[in-house]
Amino acid sequence: MPDGADQHVAVLCAAEDLEGAVSERVFHDVPVRGEKSVARRRLQDEVATAASWARALHGSPMAPDGLLWVSRQRDTSVCVVLLGGRVGQDDVQPVSGLVPVPLYAGDGYERVARMADDARIMLTER
Repeated sequence: MPDGADQHVAVLCAAEDLEGAVSERVFHDVPVRGEKSVARRRLQDEVATAASWARALHGSPMAPDGLLWVSRQRDTSVCVVLLGGRVGQDDVQPVSGLVPVPLYAGDGYERVARMADDARIMLTER
């Protein structure tokens, strides 16, 4: 991700389950009360927000490896962002048998739609 000086800060954003990941990345700004809606395009537009956090963490004088927190929207899920250059490929291991699923189409979108329905969040096209 660009860090403001035409350099990139590599990040890995993750959660212990899909519900936590979707809650933090897609549903993060959905209000607890009132109208709850999320535009479908937001499923692809989360990169700018993650880039801002990555720049702030990477530029911190404390030089953190990343950030760990409990999801505000789903308090049973733990989420993490790890910074490249501080955390290497050998420091993390993929979960065996998992296949990445795009959230903006197909089965991934259907799973997001079910989560939105369960949370009474309306997904819109725009």
